[in-house]
Amino acid sequence: AEAMLAAKDMVDSVQDMIEKAGKMQNEQLPALIDSIRDQIGSEQAEAYKQAVMAALQGLSATLSQTREGLDGSARALTGEQAAPMAMV
Repeated sequence: AEAMLAAKDMVDSVQDMIEKAGKMQNEQLPALIDSIRDQIGSEQAEAYKQAVMAALQGLSATLSQTREGLDGSARALTGEQAAPMAMV
């Protein structure tokens, strides 16, 4: 039972990371873009926005895939589903 709880805790930890990345993208970034626009300029703000949005979207996608893998593996421990195949 302890091992299953630890496996579920890993899933929850990655879920927390997903939520933090979403907060950065949806709450923190817009305010930062406004500050950059006011202090440095619109062109720099747009360039920064494009670069950071791409990075955060990549992070979110990777975290989501990781969460799915961890969740599937945790469910396999309890017999809820077959163990996921290893990615090659």
